[in-house]
Amino acid sequence: MSLFGDEVEADPVQDIEMTPDAPHDGVAGVMPPKDNPLCFGHNLQEQGLLKLYNAGKMPHALIFAGAEGIGKLTFAYRVARFLLVQELTDPNQDALFGAEDSGPSVTMDVEPEHATYRRIAAGGHSDFKIVDRLFDDAKGRKKDTVEVAEIRKVAPFLHMTAGEAGWRVVIINDADTMNRSSQNAILKILEEPPENTLLILIAHRVGALIPTIRSRARVINFQPLSIEDFQTLLQRQGHHLGLTELQALYTLSEASIGRALDLIDQGGLDVMGKVITMFEDYPDWKFSQIHVVAEDLSRSNNAQGFMMFQNVMLWIARQLTLAKARGQALPAGPLSSLDLFDTMIQNSSLEGLMRLCDALKDHFDTVNRGNLEKRQAVLKAFTLFTT
Repeated sequence: MSLFGDEVEADPVQDIEMTPDAPHDGVAGVMPPKDNPLCFGHNLQEQGLLKLYNAGKMPHALIFAGAEGIGKLTFAYRVARFLLVQELTDPNQDALFGAEDSGPSVTMDVEPEHATYRRIAAGGHSDFKIVDRLFDDAKGRKKDTVEVAEIRKVAPFLHMTAGEAGWRVVIINDADTMNRSSQNAILKILEEPPENTLLILIAHRVGALIPTIRSRARVINFQPLSIEDFQTLLQRQGHHLGLTELQALYTLSEASIGRALDLIDQGGLDVMGKVITMFEDYPDWKFSQIHVVAEDLSRSNNAQGFMMFQNVMLWIARQLTLAKARGQALPAGPLSSLDLFDTMIQNSSLEGLMRLCDALKDHFDTVNRGNLEKRQAVLKAFTLFTT
């Protein structure tokens, strides 16, 4: 898969979900993307876009594809700020008045004190629009999809005359949650895009976008943060971890800094340690020890611990499945330190591991929906690995 590619190869386990609910956008102590001037690990993407911009070949639509929580939305805001501080020049006017060419742009940096930066962050820039999943007050979380009514506001916005800079920019977050009606509305825009407009689609599962959208946009692939950048961001938040803890958090969070900070706040490393200790006895579980863990996780004041248990168990199943599907070793971390996980991969089929992922998710969904007994839920989760 290329960095700037039009073709996206489907991952055989792309749609396996890690957690019962996707993590929220805002993480305590971390600037939200609209305010964040820092964007680690995506210099290749920036330089690729600058090359296109400087050559006058800026695409009218971009798809930022990659795992959730690795900075795609933060980078999208960075691109938007960069374009909206640019002025469209008239070459005849330049020749008449002798205006100097400032030369090619080498960075997308815009100072946080800049008026454009502040207005975009405040939602007050007339040439910028962000579309996201709306908040569901009844459920206390975002809705499952970007609603078609919100998408239908995009075309009129892009066809308006630019009010300030000359460019108009729209970001659609969680674009892979759009239903077919919403995607068809986007497709109509892409078929006849207005000049000097940019539409950025943020997709965690790019395969969920219809092929005709993917073929009319430039797909830019984002890789997970390196462990060095991951460590730097953690340290900026005051978390200085040893190598073992760092590797464990890096793999458990799948290199998502937002997810990692959630895990730290919710005791994820502690829960992971307890769970992996239980796996040392696989497949002959020591249920006396599992009962102790289950008792702790089922306490009424330990809802976060029980949610972390679900995350860890789903993560273990997913890591085994990914390793099997890709024919690769487990990444450095807590799972690779135990030979038994390699044995589980060797002795299992890909279909069996995918069924395990589905069974675990269905099990936890049933428990959460029905508010069922957590102690038994913990016990059954372990037995699913041996059935």
